[in-house]
Amino acid sequence: MIRWASYVGGICCIALVSTSGQLALKPSPERAARAIIDRVMRETTFEFQSVPLKPTLDIQVLDFGSVFGPASRGIAFAMSSIRAESDTTIAFGLSRDLPLTIRLNGAAVYSANKPTSFVFHEIGYELFRFNDTIRLPLKRGNNSILIKAGLSAGRNVIYLRELARPGVKPSTSFDLALVDPAFKGKPWTFIGVFENTRANPLAESFPPESGYKSTYSYGGAEFSWRFPAQQMVKELRIQSDATYRRESYAEWQYPNGTVMLSLLDLAAEMKDTLTTGFVKRFCDFTLDNLELFRKQYEQLHAFRGTNHKLIRRGMLDDTGAPALPFAELFLKTHDQRLQGLVADIAQYVSKGQVRLEDGTLCRYEKFPGTVWADDLFMSAPYLMRMGIVTGEKQYFDDAARQVVRFNKYLVDTKTGLYRHGWYDAEKRQSPVAWGRANGWVIWATSEILELLPTSHPLREEIVNIYREHLKAIVPFQAPSGLWHQVLDRPDSFEETSCTAMFMIGMARGIRLGILDASYVPHVKKAWSGLQTRISGDGIVKDICRGTEMSDDLEYYFKRERFDNDPRGLGAVIAACTEMMQFGNRETTK
Repeated sequence: MIRWASYVGGICCIALVSTSGQLALKPSPERAARAIIDRVMRETTFEFQSVPLKPTLDIQVLDFGSVFGPASRGIAFAMSSIRAESDTTIAFGLSRDLPLTIRLNGAAVYSANKPTSFVFHEIGYELFRFNDTIRLPLKRGNNSILIKAGLSAGRNVIYLRELARPGVKPSTSFDLALVDPAFKGKPWTFIGVFENTRANPLAESFPPESGYKSTYSYGGAEFSWRFPAQQMVKELRIQSDATYRRESYAEWQYPNGTVMLSLLDLAAEMKDTLTTGFVKRFCDFTLDNLELFRKQYEQLHAFRGTNHKLIRRGMLDDTGAPALPFAELFLKTHDQRLQGLVADIAQYVSKGQVRLEDGTLCRYEKFPGTVWADDLFMSAPYLMRMGIVTGEKQYFDDAARQVVRFNKYLVDTKTGLYRHGWYDAEKRQSPVAWGRANGWVIWATSEILELLPTSHPLREEIVNIYREHLKAIVPFQAPSGLWHQVLDRPDSFEETSCTAMFMIGMARGIRLGILDASYVPHVKKAWSGLQTRISGDGIVKDICRGTEMSDDLEYYFKRERFDNDPRGLGAVIAACTEMMQFGNRETTK
């Protein structure tokens, strides 16, 4: 096991949590940052444990190569029973690389006589791209399904999934209990491989097509149904006593990208080689195990396995923000090991992500063509760094245009606040001014203004957008110094991550000479509020969990808050860095 030792030098935990949950004494930016770093390092392990692979995303995986061996050739069958609540026709996505016939209740409903390239891609959360869409006419109750497959030199894999909306449980289920009570709880059983003697692999008939039996005699051999062996996968271990246990800090995902980027900036400010080394270990661990992550996702079908997002690469959440520490470390060290991954991610952010007709980055969720405020941070800071890495103007131009276009679609002209999203299909904004959505925009824009060449033709327009956005945000600051989960609703809870992001924006704007001294009191007030959310031993409270876009105000009001959730931890670390620089400027005046 590799565990990062506590950084004890210079840490003095003078801030204590009182019985009311508030801090009895407030930590300085340096002490707060050190306490958070110490906890993150102490609670991060770069260690795997073996766990059974569990079915996920309601995808039916029929891996004939795994059942019969990768070199198998001939005809094999897979059988199940689909339960439906009523007489209905249900659309299913189907991915396959082999010839197959599907029989439902004895009748052929789909046939493909030739192999093809396997197509499967998760393009949004629970939104998938398949080879084909098929419609199955189901009767109420149980429906027998038999798949006949021609095994050849390919992967010999089939994926089948009901095309339900994201977040909606499929209306059908697969279970063999009514075929044979001994099979209860098992979705599929397999039989084969039968020798095929015809050019058309599906033309010849075999015993399983005549009806279910436990065994069959064919060609002088006995055949019986079998089940796939239980697959084991490597999963990152999370310490049992970790403050935050929902995901590992060592995993590739956008929240951890913000944490590691912020740690690099803080390490540079504090001249802290231990913290830089920790981030380098994070990046090395990812690169060292890249092929393991690829195998588990592509060959073992671990759709939610460790670092699945690194392989999936279906959205900006998977790409731009998680890769930020890799790009930043490459800029600092020119380590050639990082170059390939950094370039691959740039290709996706620039060319792979779906966009509106005018080039605005968008998503397939909730509907195709939805612009999420979050995605300005998930894309533009990475594009800026790639502009520096490559010297290519296109990256700067793309990032700058995104700021202008996100402003066009998302700003509420009455309040100046950003709405969480824009539904292009309906030509309307979502109705909620979510705090962290505005925070992502502010943080992203501050990154752009720090890195964008002063001669860029859109710089002045971006400066004005930045000023107007912060000007709109300031009046909603609570007396505590914090901002609310929903900015214009003081009856929503005071939230840590958006406060940290707004503080980054204001302090950085002052440092860059973009904002005037009228923002100084708001920075100090925000820091005073943040201090009440940071314990002396590095626990940060009241960070809103990951949040979908919704038209329901109550959805935002009721979101859970998790201590040390990386979705806000990176922003708090960055706020500490800015406050250290801010304090240094104040004392030298």
